[in-house]
Formats: sequence, structure tokens, C-alpha cells
Amino acid sequence: MGLHTSWVKTKLQNIDHGPPPQSASVDGHLVEVTHKFVYLGSTVNSTGYSSTDILRRLGLASSVRPSLAPESAESSHQAYVCPGSRLLRCLNLDSVKERLTKAIQAFHMTCQRRILGIRWNDFITNRVVADRTNLPSILSTIAARRHSILGHIRRLSDNIPAHKALNLVVNARSGDTPHHGWSRPADRPRTSWISQIVRYIGLTAADAWTVADDRSTWRALRPKAYGE
Repeated sequence: MGLHTSWVKTKLQNIDHGPPPQSASVDGHLVEVTHKFVYLGSTVNSTGYSSTDILRRLGLASSVRPSLAPESAESSHQAYVCPGSRLLRCLNLDSVKERLTKAIQAFHMTCQRRILGIRWNDFITNRVVADRTNLPSILSTIAARRHSILGHIRRLSDNIPAHKALNLVVNARSGDTPHHGWSRPADRPRTSWISQIVRYIGLTAADAWTVADDRSTWRALRPKAYGE
């Protein structure tokens, strides 16, 4: 097909587990080891955390934020509320660690204030701003999306890899280890995606797995985002 590998862009990376890999030579080309790189607009970090990517995205978004709404007459602000709100619904939906949600929520509110033409010295609360834009908080939006994804994966066919992987996690949390002799890694475990979901709905992982099989019942337990 006339395609060739770009060896300058080809790297080796180990994510989240084990020591860094060794550099390798392929067809006389040295493939270097990296700990962080940008792929399809996302920063992939060897730690497995999304913090680096989120902070990078916030920086990029802040640089273009002035174009979200004009600085001119107040009448023109109303024309930007609807399209600007739809844009924000698309932007800030990354699954993130809770300590980063404050930074994202602050950016979220700053964008809404700019869309509405509200300045910092207008002394208008975030609640009033949210009432005007009818946009939910980032935390409630992420909670609702996580909830929906779990239900979707639960109802996939049993032979789908995502279904198998999530079922394995649920079984492990219930004491059914993946294989004989398996044990959790040392140190404090990370707060997992499913841990956050079961905390929202107040069920064990096993109960959530069972309930999520019924779409209507699971949807009734979905966390409500403000504005829904």
C-alpha cells in the first residue's frame, strides 16, 4: 500500500505495571522507551493515571476559551448560550480522579460565565449561573456516564471482552479470585471505576452486576445530574 513506519514516532511504553521495557532495534531502527506521549490528542502516561492528560486538556481549552463568546453587547450573549452549552456538554466529560474534578468544575463554570457575559466583579453565584445555562456539574455528569457505561457493558454478550473483564473484577471483589494463588498487589489499591459507581448507588459490586442486567431497573438507579 506504500505505507511506511515512522520510526521517529514509534516508541515502547509500559503502562501501570512492571519495570520499564528495554529499547529495541527493528530492521536497524532504534525504538526508544518513553514514559509519556500524545496519541490521538490524549496524553498516555506510564503511571496509568489521567492527571497529565486532564491538565494538558485544561491548558489547551483555556487558550481557546476567549473564542467561546464575544466581548461585545449583552444582546449577543443570548445567541451563544445554546451553542455554547452544547459545546461544554461535549468537552468536560473525562473520567477523572475526584481531586481533579474541582479544577475541571472551575474551568466549567468560568466558561459558562463567559458565555453569559458575567464578570468576576458581578458577584453572581455559581448556582445562579448553572440555573441560567441549565448545565449539570462535572461530578454529577461523570457519575451518570459511569453508571450508564456499566449497564451497557453488563448487558453485552458474555463472549465480549469488555463483559468478561468487568465480570472478572466483580467476582474478584466478591472473593472469587481469578486463579489459585492470585493475590492483590502490595500497597493501597487505587480507587477503581466500579468502586466509584457502587458508592454512588449504595450497592455491592455483585448486586450492581445483577441489577444492571435489567435496563429499566438500572436506569432508575442512575445518579441525576443537575438540570435533568
